[in-house]
Amino acid sequence: MKNKYKNFIAFVLTFGLYFAFLELVNSGTKCIFKNTTGIPCPGCGMTRSFLHLFHGELPEAFHDHPLFFTIPIILVISLLLNVYKDNIKLKKVLVSILSLIVIAFVVVFIIRMVLFFPETDPLKFYERGIIPSVYRFVRDIIKAFS
Repeated sequence: MKNKYKNFIAFVLTFGLYFAFLELVNSGTKCIFKNTTGIPCPGCGMTRSFLHLFHGELPEAFHDHPLFFTIPIILVISLLLNVYKDNIKLKKVLVSILSLIVIAFVVVFIIRMVLFFPETDPLKFYERGIIPSVYRFVRDIIKAFS
């Protein structure tokens, strides 16, 4: 139990420091993947989808991320897996459903990247990402010396 507690504290501290850093540098996104690579992650648009949903804007919610409705399903399945961890048959069914959701996320991500990347929100390329910034910095140094 102590190990789980220590891991939880380390997780909270790591991400707390990360988000504090993002606020300090006034980053335009909270997504770790997008902040690092500049490229949207498979979940990009999920927060916007829920905000649209809470405002009754269902078409906009589906536009920002068409699989937003799977999040409550994933949470329920995770809870059921935890509660019924000894029921092998139920576990197989639930893991199969989760696998289908993961496959759906990958397929939808690829389709969305083809249709929307790099110009359309929420799949815009994030030029202030760490890797794009480092790339431009190195490129400019090489240009200066060539």
